[in-house]
Amino acid sequence: MSLRHEYSNTTGLSLPSEAYCVAWMDALTSYLPLLASRQREIITRLAGWASWRELIAGCHIDGGFNMFDLSIEQRLGSLAAHRSILIHEFGVKAAYANHWLWNNPLGSKTIFEFKEADPSALYGADEKPSSNLPQILIDLDRHNLGMFADTEEGSQRACAFIDPAVHLGLCQHLGWELILDTDSEPVPGRVSADILGKIKTDELGEIEVYTTGLTRSPDDKVDENFDLLMDWAITHQATRDAPLIILYSEPMLRSLTQGPISVFGMLVADGNGWSLPLSSAARNIVDYSVDVMSALTLDAPVFLDIDFALARRFIFCKAREHDGMTREQAQALKPTVHVEGSGWGKIKLVAS
Repeated sequence: MSLRHEYSNTTGLSLPSEAYCVAWMDALTSYLPLLASRQREIITRLAGWASWRELIAGCHIDGGFNMFDLSIEQRLGSLAAHRSILIHEFGVKAAYANHWLWNNPLGSKTIFEFKEADPSALYGADEKPSSNLPQILIDLDRHNLGMFADTEEGSQRACAFIDPAVHLGLCQHLGWELILDTDSEPVPGRVSADILGKIKTDELGEIEVYTTGLTRSPDDKVDENFDLLMDWAITHQATRDAPLIILYSEPMLRSLTQGPISVFGMLVADGNGWSLPLSSAARNIVDYSVDVMSALTLDAPVFLDIDFALARRFIFCKAREHDGMTREQAQALKPTVHVEGSGWGKIKLVAS
């Protein structure tokens, strides 16, 4: 970045234009609408100017930056400073402040829009940050570092292993006629992707099914490890006449307008990737794949995982097959959805 993009004692962050400032604020308040009345105050404070007028006067066509050109230190440094302001001055809970700023650092010329967050994303009138906030921020930064390809956290996330019996059980439950593949060469690269098997179909050809140690919500936009995985998947799928499926290490859950949905991975075809929600309706993999590729939204009735039944079944299977619990030990635990700043959550088994 040039010095124009850095803070100094006399000026704040130079942003590209007033139109950029408005677009960034509109995206923020679509995600956190309770902040709509304070949007100018927020962007002025984050940018380090004394007033909105000075902020706009300081805009320059060369202001801003491509977030993908930032170093790890620049990205995390800006994130930490701005996250603290959103938490302590504007009452945004840490996970939501982190999610917004990780994907939309102020000054980035790319602006992502997200669905409206739950009202609980902001502290209530009688709430204040938890005494555990320092540890929460440490955990969030570990999560952030896991998005980079060249960090210890990123390597651990990219190469995570899950017993294939867990995904095999999922395929069997759905009635997919999976032909196990034990002969294919390992997928090259820094992100784990292991072939589980193939599904032969007359309509779509031979669909390959892979598993990965990664898990990603549909609203994680800045994720180097996932980008590496998708680059490989799209390149590999282009050599074939059929789609391929990549199953995550665990599903991502969310209650959408039409009902609950559980995203288990990605469906890749024709140079594109679609989030793959699974439910009991996914038993006919051909029809279901066509539904996924043609759907405009994820909350179509065919995709709904009522009561998160399939996701809960998967997590209990994972506890037994991957984590070594007995059936009785697993059933003694209560499945609880832990929602992240993206609005998507994961099931954790906790003591009743």
